[in-house]
Amino acid sequence: MIFAEPDSLPAFACHVVLRPKRLGPWFNFLFGLAELVRNPAHFYLMCQDDIELTAGLRSWLEPQLPGLDGIVSLYAQGKNAAPSRGWHRLENPRAGYGALAYIFPAAIAKQLVSQPPPSVQPAPDAAQVDLKVVRWCFDRGFPVWLHTPSL
Repeated sequence: MIFAEPDSLPAFACHVVLRPKRLGPWFNFLFGLAELVRNPAHFYLMCQDDIELTAGLRSWLEPQLPGLDGIVSLYAQGKNAAPSRGWHRLENPRAGYGALAYIFPAAIAKQLVSQPPPSVQPAPDAAQVDLKVVRWCFDRGFPVWLHTPSL
């Protein structure tokens, strides 16, 4: 399912929720997640921008997710890459760059939708989805996991 801003339809066939007006990155992300959590699932994947996921990622990733107790970012910007391959926990909330692909456990996704950050009342064009989500997680004690290299 794709949540698209006006005049930004994808070039391929899929289910698209076309927004009647421009919401901006943060509210498109938050409202998209709200629409996803209406459907029962153990985890929700939210992607933004143009990304490519590794072939076979789901079958490789699913067995690992129950052991991770927070959100998972499939993207680790160079600054956040660990010296060794594998999962590592983000230690600095200001270093959570890149909301390209987050996996949320259902309970955390539902809490973010029902209790978004109170400081997040910016203009609709405000970006920084990554920093908002990561700061929200840190404030609630939810770890943010990254994989080196990006998946």
